[in-house]
Amino acid sequence: MMARAMLPCLCGFALALSACRDNAPVGFVGHLSGPASELSIAGRDGAKLFVEQEGFRLVSCDSRGSPAGAAACVRALADSGAKVVIGPMISGVVDSAIAAANSVGALLVSPTVSSHLLIGLDDPFLRMIGSNLDQADTLAALMRHGGFRHPLVLWERKNAVYTEAVARRVLLKSGVSSDSFPAFSWGYTTGLDLSFDSLVLAHPEVDAFVLSGSAMDAGLLCRAVARGGSKAKLFGSQFAMGSDLLRVGGAAAEGVVIAAAAPLADSTPLRRTFLTLFEQRFRHPPAFSAHFGWEAAVASRPGWSQPDARRAKAAILAQARVAPLGDTLVMDRFGDTRRKVVPHVVRSGRFEVLR
Repeated sequence: MMARAMLPCLCGFALALSACRDNAPVGFVGHLSGPASELSIAGRDGAKLFVEQEGFRLVSCDSRGSPAGAAACVRALADSGAKVVIGPMISGVVDSAIAAANSVGALLVSPTVSSHLLIGLDDPFLRMIGSNLDQADTLAALMRHGGFRHPLVLWERKNAVYTEAVARRVLLKSGVSSDSFPAFSWGYTTGLDLSFDSLVLAHPEVDAFVLSGSAMDAGLLCRAVARGGSKAKLFGSQFAMGSDLLRVGGAAAEGVVIAAAAPLADSTPLRRTFLTLFEQRFRHPPAFSAHFGWEAAVASRPGWSQPDARRAKAAILAQARVAPLGDTLVMDRFGDTRRKVVPHVVRSGRFEVLR
């Protein structure tokens, strides 16, 4: 299947449309609008690239980043005939999405939801990414190695099930007691008017800012640090690894270190081919979530034509080995994936593996 998947579609346009009509659609749910939408848009496009090459149709639904929206999307996608839904993309909406999937008999396959609270649950939910706590542990180790003594961890409140857990774990592993969490962290709500300028100016003692938030938020933090004249080092969790960080942060993003749950900057033959196909189709490089979206689509392929979520999950988990981009994915019986977290750094406007 993988060799075929990496080749351009050889069938004619009319034949491809006919195949799409004959197959049940594959669903996608994510926050496709708003300041943090890059994560879901890139994930959708990565999934779409593979789904359409297989002759299926991807039906997308915008959750707008809300739990109610995610649940409504899952129900609507199931009504359209989709038994497998790729998504959601953030941990903050996953509980409502799983509840909806249970009620309508759909299976969720998430590219990027990493909440540790979902580990070991027998539910209609699989994922391509490991635990957010693994990201936090990597960030804490980097900070300890760098000798940082006065960190401030920023976490976004709308996605707190992921972001606050990362913030607390980073500080705990850095030697900060749970009682001191308020003094070393700052919760914020993302939005179009978000600014970190006053925060940076109010904390001249900080030697490391750690952001548990979106790539857009990370770019804004980079600019605020540069404007405020701070010499603090910037770190980010996986959520912050996106094109918005590079675009918004610009030169101020140089040197930012991100904990990523895959060696995304390393090049395997499959990853190079994916990059080529993606850029040919969408005319821009893929953000990290596009890689995970492609992997979610490839890994879930055996489940697309199954009659129900239970058999779709069984068919997906029955695969002996899945390596959509060269990195072997091993899912346990619950559909949880464990992946090595690899530090990346921004150099010359691009992400590189930190050696």
